[in-house]
Amino acid sequence: MKFLLPLFAFFSLSSFAQDSVSNVRAILTEADSVIIVRHETLLVPGKPGRASTKKEIIIDGKPNYAIILELHKLDHKSIDSLAFILTKESNDDITIMNCFVPHHTIYIFKNETLSYFDLCFGGSS
Repeated sequence: MKFLLPLFAFFSLSSFAQDSVSNVRAILTEADSVIIVRHETLLVPGKPGRASTKKEIIIDGKPNYAIILELHKLDHKSIDSLAFILTKESNDDITIMNCFVPHHTIYIFKNETLSYFDLCFGGSS
């Protein structure tokens, strides 16, 4: 019986991870449209003695186009590629990026609902 509990836990975690991967892929591939943007810094430091201000990614259920610097609407092939990139398992070494202020957003449109990921994309050196 002691052997079955760890085995059950292992298969439960594996099953959960597969569901998460499937969900992310489904969300992207079943979207009405997906756009990737590069945007301004969202946190603007205040002057001395003043509070910082935060710019919003979404305003009234729509992207805040005022902060967007670059925008790319993805075709189906690009959405499939993005889904693969975001959900693939990697045996590569982990590269740690010092990105504490994301400047990229993936907007996902589905049935008049907007979802998003705010993240950093970086090149390899």
